[in-house]
Amino acid sequence: MISSSLTDLDGVAYTELQYSRDQVLAAGEALRRRDSATGAFVDLPADELRTVREVIDNWRGAHNRPLVTLRMNLQNHVGHVGPHRRLPIVAQRIKREESIRHKLRRFAWLNLLDMQDIGGLRAIVSTVGQVRELRDRHKQGRSKRQRFIREDDYLDDKPKASGYRGIHLIYAFDCPGTSWHDLNIEIQLRTLLQHEWATTNEVVGYGRGEKFKSGEGDPRWLRMFTLTGAAFAHMESTKPPIESAKTYGPIPATLQELRAEIAALEKELKFTEYVNGFGFGFQHVSTDPNLKASYYFLLRLDLGTNRLTITPYRRDHVRQAEAALAKAESERTDAVDVCLVSVQQMKNLRKAYPNYYLDTGQFVQRLRTLIRDATSSSTAASA
Repeated sequence: MISSSLTDLDGVAYTELQYSRDQVLAAGEALRRRDSATGAFVDLPADELRTVREVIDNWRGAHNRPLVTLRMNLQNHVGHVGPHRRLPIVAQRIKREESIRHKLRRFAWLNLLDMQDIGGLRAIVSTVGQVRELRDRHKQGRSKRQRFIREDDYLDDKPKASGYRGIHLIYAFDCPGTSWHDLNIEIQLRTLLQHEWATTNEVVGYGRGEKFKSGEGDPRWLRMFTLTGAAFAHMESTKPPIESAKTYGPIPATLQELRAEIAALEKELKFTEYVNGFGFGFQHVSTDPNLKASYYFLLRLDLGTNRLTITPYRRDHVRQAEAALAKAESERTDAVDVCLVSVQQMKNLRKAYPNYYLDTGQFVQRLRTLIRDATSSSTAASA
């Protein structure tokens, strides 16, 4: 289904879109088909699912060419922002089939063509000031092949009730005459602190079998992430979440009050003990010793065995990587998660995607500091 007739300027033959927009739209609708009698979502017959996956895999693969161009632009802008406590990280990923299915089923108004984050880029910098500067540089830059669509500011404009923070920029790939023209790419800009919160939220959701990223799960655990997100917002002088039904109660107005409630809820849930246990007995292995020469990495996380398998691919092997992702997803179970990602340097893989390493260590350290400060304040007040 994939044509290799066109070779891009950098010598890599990227996947072209082989299906019409109507076919892509229909494939997305098939993923959220409901039983006419019960209204429940249905599993597609094997032959239809195979056809749907061919369309969706091609749709996802077509986003790799826009991703590479926008990543180069982002990498250039990151290089002009600083100083950094650590080297900034720029990474890319293709959205997982399971995430696409869940998002389509969650939002009835959304269709596959309009999903903005099939191709995703992420830049992780040191400070909120650098996030804002990077946002401004990217929006004001005269980069070729990208057309600005909109900004979602979850720092200063509309912080999420979940506690998530960051800035998202949506671009369309501007390359008329190619099948990649008008494909959307989402760029996420975060600080290290915001990244630690987001990845721990995902890891704990994995472990509990709940979709915390979508606001689904035990209200006490969701509230814990709301409160920690609000505390981190105070620490970085950004806007904290505003009370709503999804915050499961009012948001304390001060950092001191937040610390006290976080400490109490942590004691009830044994939160740090639970979260800190994720890395215990964890193993990761590679199918290739030459990781440093690779550009794409297929990550396969098996929660049943606490094992992460990393399969590397060179940049000019992007189609083999896409095919391997499709095969791995067709074989996945509820205990297995797979994702195709790329980072500038191999050493940044764990930093950019700690959720696949079940790495919650930095978040736990931050949380323990918050709780220790709350305990110290309480002791001083009673003395």
